Amino acid sequence: DQALITVNPLPTVFGGEDVTVCEGTSVTLAGVGAFSYLWTNGGVDNQPFTPSLGSMVYTVTGTDANGCVNTDDVTVTVVSVPTALADADVIYGYPVLNVVFTNNSTSATIYGWNFDNGQVGTVTTTASQNVSYQTPGTYIIELVAGNGICSDMDTVQVVVIPFPDPIIYIPNVFTPNEDGANDEFFVTTEWVDELSVIIFNRWGNIIHEIDSLTGVWDGKINGNEASDGVYFYTYTLVGTNGSELNGHGNITLVR
Repeated sequence: DQALITVNPLPTVFGGEDVTVCEGTSVTLAGVGAFSYLWTNGGVDNQPFTPSLGSMVYTVTGTDANGCVNTDDVTVTVVSVPTALADADVIYGYPVLNVVFTNNSTSATIYGWNFDNGQVGTVTTTASQNVSYQTPGTYIIELVAGNGICSDMDTVQVVVIPFPDPIIYIPNVFTPNEDGANDEFFVTTEWVDELSVIIFNRWGNIIHEIDSLTGVWDGKINGNEASDGVYFYTYTLVGTNGSELNGHGNITLVR
C-alpha cells in the first residue's frame, strides 16, 4: 500500500513595519502573505484605530488556503505631541530693542527659532534667547518644538516703533539775580541726542555757547554780569531718530 503525504510551506506572513506616531494619530494594521488574519490586543485587519500613548506589540496570525498559519509582530509606538510655548520679556519699544525670549515648551527635544530679523537657530535646550532689533517694524517670531516625530509651533509678535520727532522748549525770559528761581537760561528737549546753542548780543558777537543737553547760560559774559536786554540765539539739534533741526530766537535777560 502507499500513502501520499503533502507538506505545504508555511505562509510568509508580514504585518508591516514597526511604526512610531504622534498621540491621536490613526493607525491601520494590515497583514499580507496569507488568506485571513487575526490580530492581538484588539487589532482588526485593515480597520483604522487610534492607539494609546506608549509602545504596544501587535501580533498577526495569518492562515493560508491550506490552513497553514504563521505570525508576525508589529510594534506601534505612540509619543506625545509637543506643545510649543514662546514668550518675550518685552514686545513693544524703541530701537535698539533688546528682547529675551523664553522657551516653555513641553514634550520636545529640539527647538527651531526664527526671529524674523534674519537670525535663525536650532537648539536642543530650552535656554533663553537674547535678540536685538535695530530697525522699526513688526516682527513675528516663530518657535517650532519637535521630538523627531511630532512638532508644534508658537509665535510671538514684537513691535519696534520709530523714535518721535525731536521737541525743543526754549524760554523767552530769565532772571539771573541769584534768587534761586529762573536764574539760568537753558533749553529743554525731548528725543534729542545732540544740542548746540550759540548766544549773541545785539551786535552779533558770540557771548556764550551751549554744546550739551544739560548746558546753561548763567547770564554772565567772561565772568561779568551781562546787562539787561534782549539776546539772540541759534540752535542746532540732532534727534534720536537722526533728523536735524535748526532754529533761532531771542531771550530777554531781566535782573
